[in-house]
Amino acid sequence: MDLFYRINVFPIRMPPLRERLEDLPLLVPELLDRLVGQLGLTEPPGVSTGFMQALAAYNWPGNIRELRNVLERTVMVHGAAELRASMVDLKQNQSDWQLVLKFCPGLNLHTLTRDVARDFVREALRRSRTKKEAAEILGLSRHAFTYQLKILDLKA
Repeated sequence: MDLFYRINVFPIRMPPLRERLEDLPLLVPELLDRLVGQLGLTEPPGVSTGFMQALAAYNWPGNIRELRNVLERTVMVHGAAELRASMVDLKQNQSDWQLVLKFCPGLNLHTLTRDVARDFVREALRRSRTKKEAAEILGLSRHAFTYQLKILDLKA
């Protein structure tokens, strides 16, 4: 515990990748260079403008680790000299919503619906850049969304 307080003198906030998309042109070549050695390639593939635009249009819930996985999968599957937008499918991953319900003893409908609502609001916040976008994802007005944040005891 002492170590935590020693290194926590100056907290550093690392914003998620979706808040720093301007870093993509720096990150992608660096990650591809690292993949060259790991995948046994002779040189990294080139990256088309369309490919970079497709990456920039994605929300990146998995941050840099997800970016690395996407690049690795694209290189392994296509093995092309240049990565193009048609080679990567990020929209499908972005729109998938899964809900897993566990029925536990003592769980009532009120608790279950509150937990589901909380999960959906958190997911909408994770997939958006602003509260307004999160409200639109959920089909709520900004006022109704703010009210949900309050009653679900969530911070945005």
